[in-house]
Amino acid sequence: MTGNSMANLGSGVYPYTIYNMETTGNLAEQFKSLGYSTTAMHPNHATNWNRENVYKDFGFDQFLSINDFQGADTLRGMVTDQATYDKILELLDQNADPQFIFDVTMQNHSGYDTGLLPVDKQMHLNIDTTDLDAKTVEDGTLSDVDEYVSCIEQSDQALRYFLNALSKLDRKVVVVFWGDHQPFFPSKFNDKWFTGEDDATHQERLWQTDYIIWANYDVAGCDQTSETDDLSTNYLSTQLMQLIGAPLTDYQKAHMTLRESLPAINSVATRTPACAGRSPPTSPVTTPQQQPPPRRARITPRCSTTRCSATARTCTPSTSRPRPTRPTPTWHRVRPRSSNGDQVTGSGAQRRRGCRRGEVRCSAVLLARRAH
Repeated sequence: MTGNSMANLGSGVYPYTIYNMETTGNLAEQFKSLGYSTTAMHPNHATNWNRENVYKDFGFDQFLSINDFQGADTLRGMVTDQATYDKILELLDQNADPQFIFDVTMQNHSGYDTGLLPVDKQMHLNIDTTDLDAKTVEDGTLSDVDEYVSCIEQSDQALRYFLNALSKLDRKVVVVFWGDHQPFFPSKFNDKWFTGEDDATHQERLWQTDYIIWANYDVAGCDQTSETDDLSTNYLSTQLMQLIGAPLTDYQKAHMTLRESLPAINSVATRTPACAGRSPPTSPVTTPQQQPPPRRARITPRCSTTRCSATARTCTPSTSRPRPTRPTPTWHRVRPRSSNGDQVTGSGAQRRRGCRRGEVRCSAVLLARRAH
């Protein structure tokens, strides 16, 4: 939303709860200045991470919380992704004016030991436990994995439903979809299954999440084929505005320049151009001076309270999650879904060519952040 990185804030600093955000530039404010109506939605308590106040400070016209999803379909006691997508489709149907909608979903939030999944929605992975320690096998981790991937399968189906519905609309829509962080258990498998690696390569695997930028129309200046583009989340809003030909703020222009020197930057580490484009990554890794103990990379902090979901389930505190032994870089990897060539893609030069700056050609921009 803001393009700000957690890199310089230190460990345990949560901007939504401790800072005055009234003067912080953000996408809602930016799109509002371009004539868009703005909506934030999160099917949970409005007080969760102080959203009711922060979204007001950001300038959103309205904020839809759990009170606006009464009677909605739920999974594991949490409002489903598809229910939020149906709400977005309803908003688009009711208002033909340009809209910016920010959707923070709740369906897949931890923990993953609820046992509340219906039988017909349960998946069971055949995981090779040969190299896993007995505790991992016996402490319920494998059943947590099953519940997690079952939720992801439901999210994938909902996203397919959503994009199919948007592709049929007679208005131009862009969707930005991403996950804020990985769940808490992958490090156990990473340590057992990937050995003999340098530390940066080994730890980097734990910090990746996927994002998608999708459009239901041909965006001028962009090849209509899928591609992968690695970046850290602080650059995502600038990438969006650049792709759709929107006027960039001075801060976003600075991001474009900064990305050439630091392709990834967050609270864990920074990535230099020498590392960019490599898979798996290798050194050099540049870390800020006097860097605090590393924490998992994320767009917003992981819930560490005990009453954060619609069902008031206990969340796993962030302090209980395993941490890497040294700062490592983060890549956020684009893996766009194919949709008959309707992807927002192409190299940076191809994106810029043909996109007349200041002319925004889409009537709706939708941001969906999947909570874990």
